[in-house]
Amino acid sequence: MKKLISFCLIWIVTLSLFVVPASAAGEYRTWLQSDPRWGSIKFGTTDTISKSGCALTSIAKLMVHSGAVADNEAVFNPGIFCNWLKANGGLTSQGWIVWSKAGEYTSKFSYEGEALLSGTKAQKAATIASYINDGCVVVAMVKGGGHYVAVDKVVGSTVYIMDPANTGYTNLFDYDAAGVEKIRIYKGPHNGSGSTANSYDTSIAPIGTKYTITSDDGVNLRSGAGTSYDKLTAIPYNTTVTV
Repeated sequence: MKKLISFCLIWIVTLSLFVVPASAAGEYRTWLQSDPRWGSIKFGTTDTISKSGCALTSIAKLMVHSGAVADNEAVFNPGIFCNWLKANGGLTSQGWIVWSKAGEYTSKFSYEGEALLSGTKAQKAATIASYINDGCVVVAMVKGGGHYVAVDKVVGSTVYIMDPANTGYTNLFDYDAAGVEKIRIYKGPHNGSGSTANSYDTSIAPIGTKYTITSDDGVNLRSGAGTSYDKLTAIPYNTTVTV
C-alpha cells in the first residue's frame, strides 16, 4: 500500500491541479504595499507603492490568486508589477492606475470591466459573488474610492479580503459599507478557489520533493493519473505532501 501511495503522489504533480513548493505557497496573501522590498518604488510625481499602491498591490495579489502568474515572489511581486506598469503605460503621470493595462501583463489575465455596488451588505456581497461564481476575481473600492482591496472569496454575506494595507482587515465590510461602491473585475485561469483548472505546465518532481496543496477543495489521491482512476483518499487544503 505504501508503494502504491508513493507512486500516486508522483502523479499528483502531473494533474491539472496546481501545487507549489511549500516555501513559496500563499505568501501573496500577506503582501503589503508598505513592504520595504518594494514600498519605496516611485511612480507618478510623488507617489510610492507604500503611499498609493493599494490598487496595483491588490491586482498583483489577484494575479497569483487566480493562477495567472506563479506563486513565487522571486519572479513576481508588487514591485516587479509596478515597474512593468511604469514601462508599459499602466500608470498615469498623476499616479493613477490604468485598469485595462494591468490586465495585459500576461495573456492568462484580462480586464473584464467594472460594476457598481448598491443596496445592503447582503446585496453587495451577492453582486460580488456573482462575478466570482462566473470565474472572475475582484478588486473592491472602499472608503468611497480612497482605498482598494483584493477579494479572496464570498461565503454567504461575508466578503473575505486580502487587504494590501493591513492584514488585520479580512472582512470587506469592516470598512464603512456605504463606501464600498464599485468593483473592478479581472479573469485568470480560475477564480482563486480552484474551481477551474489552471494552465500551468507541470512535470514529475524528484522523489523527496515537498509540495503544499493550495486548492481550497483539496486534492483527490487516485490510483493513476486521471479522474477515471479509483479514488484512494482525499488530501485537504494546506497539507504538505512528499513525493
